[in-house]
Amino acid sequence: MSSDNLVCQSCIGEPYLKTVIEDSHDYLNCDYCHSTCKCMTIEELAESVHVALTEHFTMASSEPEGLD
Repeated sequence: MSSDNLVCQSCIGEPYLKTVIEDSHDYLNCDYCHSTCKCMTIEELAESVHVALTEHFTMASSEPEGLD
């Protein structure tokens, strides 16, 4: 795992991502809170969020219909 731009499970508020970090990542130094705990890279975090958004959400119409 890269040592650049690491974020730990304590700095993540979303419960599922906290569990992912806790279950499958190593103890490293968080670049945000500076503690030594299980961390993932910002790139991994961004990819996880991207996957969740593309799988579970769709773009709203740019033309409002009714009472949006």
